[in-house]
Amino acid sequence: MMVFMKKNNFCWLCGHNEMHVVHTNKFWHGNYDKLICKACGVITTVGIDINTLESAHAMNYSSQVYSNGLPKWPAIYKHAINSMAKYHRIKNLLKGKGAILDLSANTGEFMHLLRMKGYEVYGIEHNPFFVHYIETELKLNVQRHFLDSILLEHNKYDMIIAHNILQCYIDPLALLQKCRQAMKDDGLLNIQIPNIETLFSARASKLSLTNINCFNLHTIRLLIKKAGFSIMNAILIPSSLSINMILAKKPINNDVIDRVESYKNEDSYTDVVNAIGHRATILRLTSKPYYMHKIKEFMNALKYKYMANKYQDRTALLNEMFSNIPL
Repeated sequence: MMVFMKKNNFCWLCGHNEMHVVHTNKFWHGNYDKLICKACGVITTVGIDINTLESAHAMNYSSQVYSNGLPKWPAIYKHAINSMAKYHRIKNLLKGKGAILDLSANTGEFMHLLRMKGYEVYGIEHNPFFVHYIETELKLNVQRHFLDSILLEHNKYDMIIAHNILQCYIDPLALLQKCRQAMKDDGLLNIQIPNIETLFSARASKLSLTNINCFNLHTIRLLIKKAGFSIMNAILIPSSLSINMILAKKPINNDVIDRVESYKNEDSYTDVVNAIGHRATILRLTSKPYYMHKIKEFMNALKYKYMANKYQDRTALLNEMFSNIPL
């Protein structure tokens, strides 16, 4: 049974004054409570500052690259596959070849794909190893900003992409407001965030220190409305139940989204509590899937070794993977 501790904090999202501690993250000599709002169900981390958060992220920087500072082949391949899905999600929404900003550039595969398709592309990334790789190897325009310290030029972008980054911000509302100012009047914003209600991830992963705010479909809609955006459409990614939305700067009428308004705060709170109280769904029910997983790991290791031998650099791999994607 989950034990809640009451705390007298106001919810930054809905203003309710009753919140409970659902988890505590320990980092160095500090403890950081995660509170859930009894009204809307949003989970937020209290007491953490941007310097502590940057230190937490920095612990993983070097582990994501080889000793020479280059991103690992498995990550390049995985991100390239994800980039193709991201491109198909947005390609029919853009008129002409406009300016696109990727707020979570990572190792730059999506930026590289957009450049190949003729877009004017910009990126922001906080891992210094990735920034150096994107600048020197991919020859792309990327800047290093760490999360809440981000600065964006006004009225510049036709579309902004923010995948799996919004939950990491101490003040996600401020980020969305910066995005809105940076977009052209007819600009679009594509966000993707982890869904706290998913049962495909372990509790410790969903409530990790770097996930400062945790959302479900209801609470992310509240945030979007508060930031002044309109929701064009929303989908759940089948493999993870992550929430992916296309947002418009201009007001639009959307009957499907309007029906979500009937969802009550107390329903959201109950759903989130139930989700974080369950164990992650166990997919390995027999020994056979386990051995199949080991075989897959072995075959992947051979595949990445083959990539390293075949391609002179990572750009050549990306060019081959992306060359046959239709406009």
